[in-house]
Amino acid sequence: MEEKLYEPYIPEGKILKYLLKPLNRGDKSRFLASGGFNKLAVNELEAEILRLGREGSATRVREHRFGKNVEIKGALKGPNGKELPVKTVWLVPELRSPARFVTLIPYV
Repeated sequence: MEEKLYEPYIPEGKILKYLLKPLNRGDKSRFLASGGFNKLAVNELEAEILRLGREGSATRVREHRFGKNVEIKGALKGPNGKELPVKTVWLVPELRSPARFVTLIPYV
């Protein structure tokens, strides 16, 4: 089953406080930096994640009491031109409600 997301969005602070912040566990900042994404390129990272959310096909649905999680696989094009393969996870609370970005995972 493939579907398109409805009005994908990224919660405020998710990029700076989670994706680009070096963490002891689950760090994504190093991976994203390899594509040129850093604190000066927040808008570019946000635009790439949202592009993937709008253009990609959502698959692998997992339903739970808060709605359903869907995955979109694709590549983020970094400011340095490098493409980073990722799997993004989105929460869709109910039919035709905006899809909230949850996380991204390097995908090889």
